[in-house]
Formats: sequence, C-alpha cells, structure tokens
Amino acid sequence: MADRMKSQETRRVMQSFGRCTITDDFLVTFYEFLTQSSEEIKDRFAHTDMPRQRRLLKEALIHLIAYASGNEFSRQRVTELGNSHCSVQLNVRPELYEVRVDSLVKSIRRHDAQCTPELEASWRNILAPGIAAMTALYPR
Repeated sequence: MADRMKSQETRRVMQSFGRCTITDDFLVTFYEFLTQSSEEIKDRFAHTDMPRQRRLLKEALIHLIAYASGNEFSRQRVTELGNSHCSVQLNVRPELYEVRVDSLVKSIRRHDAQCTPELEASWRNILAPGIAAMTALYPR
C-alpha cells in the first residue's frame, strides 16, 4: 500500500515537473528565487554559465525524483551529485538544500497551474530521500 502511494505521488510530481519545464522559464525562475535568497548564494552563481546550469538542474531533478522510486541509475547519479556538492568540491552545505527546495516550490507555484498545497508537499516528500543521501556525503 505504501509503495503504491509513493508511486502515485512520484507520478504526480513527474507530471508537475513536465508542466513546469515546458519552457525554460521555470528553471530561470528557480535561479532568480535562489539567488535572491542570500548574498552567499548569489555570489556562488556570479560567474556561472546559467544555460548550462539550468540543464544540469533539470537532469538532477529527474534523478532526484527517480531516486525516490529506487531507480538504480538515479541512485548512482545522486551519489555522484552528493560527492560533487560536498565540502571538497562545490561546498554546498546541508542547510542550503532547504533554501533550494523552498526556491523550487516557489517556482512550481508560479509555473504549474495545477499546483496545490498537497502537490507542494508531494514534491518535498519525493525530493527528501535524494537530498538526504546527498547531504549524508557532506563531512560533519
């Protein structure tokens, strides 16, 4: 029963993701919200190739969503993402992921006409396992 509910939740999130990413505007909005959240984050993206960054984000979101379903390839990719974001490379501290998810949810509200509080909660639930796996790789 729980697996079936998780599967339905994953499907709702993937459908929302599809509606949001029909255009690149969703990813542009995400980075606008994210960089407005703090000077530290804004500075991190000051010299970033943003079209490339948006492509990487789109791919990462696909793997984070698939991770929740147990997709083995996505599990490997999430581990690679966690390693690249840990303190020895990009140094994305674990507490910064909450800001990222909040920016993502705000972007979903703007770009998914079918967004509801329940769908927002589903996004958070589906992303949580992958984010937990990534932040677990950050040295304490």
